[in-house]
Amino acid sequence: MRVTKTVDLGAGRTVILHELRPKDVLKFLRSISQDLKNTEMLTLLTERLPQLLILLEWENIVPPAGENLEDLSLSECEQVWVVFREMHPTLFLVAGEMVKTALVASFQTGK
Repeated sequence: MRVTKTVDLGAGRTVILHELRPKDVLKFLRSISQDLKNTEMLTLLTERLPQLLILLEWENIVPPAGENLEDLSLSECEQVWVVFREMHPTLFLVAGEMVKTALVASFQTGK
């Protein structure tokens, strides 16, 4: 059974987080991997990252009724991020290693 956590944003607004499934993680990591190979790091961090994070929204992160993740304030996003990161430590460890490898490669090739 998937772990589910609720983040209380106050005023009756909650975000529901569902634990990622292997297919969600693979889709996320494949997208990062493809982008790391084909995109300069600055472009990835400034333009493509929001597109990658949207992969996680669907049924895995359920925003408050009538809203989407883009409607949340930055402090609310941070609350959600903290809980989501706590739920998926291995995912962020692997993604972090992929980014480190890409950074080293981009320095070596001058990208």
